[in-house]
Amino acid sequence: MLGLGGTVEKAGPMRTKQNVRYGLICGIGIALLAGAPANAASCAVQIDQVQAQLDAALAQHAKTAPYAVESKSATLSRQPTPGSIARAEEKTGAWSDGDKAVAALGRARDAQAAGQTSACFAALREAKRAIASP
Repeated sequence: MLGLGGTVEKAGPMRTKQNVRYGLICGIGIALLAGAPANAASCAVQIDQVQAQLDAALAQHAKTAPYAVESKSATLSRQPTPGSIARAEEKTGAWSDGDKAVAALGRARDAQAAGQTSACFAALREAKRAIASP
């Protein structure tokens, strides 16, 4: 190589197999670490999507469900939660898997908060199966 002042400098040492392996291992490690937050974020995004699907399914089942007597808690000016709606529908036989979907979505949120991405995705799959059942 031609250096400053026109002097010739030696090029750096040639890469050895060991240097190449080390670089490859470091690169793979960095890629894996960079991918973990993306999976966690993806799980959080999917939780929101499944929650919207669950809300829509609960609303649809509520429209077609048989009517039941209003509970005391319903008369206290409180908004119903997805869980309370699912339990009420289960009692009337309208949608027995609604409670399962709500519970699975809760487990997905807990797993996501604990950083357990694979458990989060597993719970989301369970929630989606429950939502898809008639």
